[in-house]
Amino acid sequence: MREIKFRGIDKNTNKWIYGNLVDSGLIVNKEFYILTDTADNYDDIEKVFTNSVGQFTGLKDKNGKEIYEGDVVEIKNNGLLVVCFFKGEFKLQTLIEYHKARNIYALISHLEFSECVGNIYENPELLSTPTAVL
Repeated sequence: MREIKFRGIDKNTNKWIYGNLVDSGLIVNKEFYILTDTADNYDDIEKVFTNSVGQFTGLKDKNGKEIYEGDVVEIKNNGLLVVCFFKGEFKLQTLIEYHKARNIYALISHLEFSECVGNIYENPELLSTPTAVL
């Protein structure tokens, strides 16, 4: 069974934290929190930037690094691609089409050739990098 966990950038420390996702339950001004593995109870949850939240794909790159939504992976001979969740599956998407939900490819078939080189939150400059198409 795949390990289900999330990451988000802590609003207080600006560092990545990992654990279970907790939703504020609000419809307007929705907020997200991460309950880390070391937390004793829900009083220890950390508020994270909503746009930084990403789920662990359950997969690792060729170097053993965990791959999350929003990560940018480099695939040999195919350039840089973004990991996204689309229609119930984790996919790879070209950087050029990242905001258009097109050119989506199966993630798992390319994993053995991939290396996580950054993410869209800490490395926005990667989104302007020319990319090849699979």
